[in-house]
Amino acid sequence: MVLIGLSLEQHHEKPDGTGFPKKLRHSTITLLSAIQIVAEDFIENLITTNFDHRVHDELLRKFLLRYYQGNFRKAAMSLCKMFGVEVPGF
Repeated sequence: MVLIGLSLEQHHEKPDGTGFPKKLRHSTITLLSAIQIVAEDFIENLITTNFDHRVHDELLRKFLLRYYQGNFRKAAMSLCKMFGVEVPGF
């Protein structure tokens, strides 16, 4: 229950500390929150590309660069693996 509460509190945070309400950085955001943030961002990007499957790989590689720290890295890498995108060097 505590993790779910934290996830709800942290779902607008950003890895670089520019989110809200607490401006938390990647090192203090829980894995569950990071998964939720990365998944929501990915879905928003899919919607803007009209769910064009041809851009998934490029989009996911950009996510690895955007979400390369803390628990965000684990969330982004898992998303890439789920879609079969190679993540060399990560």
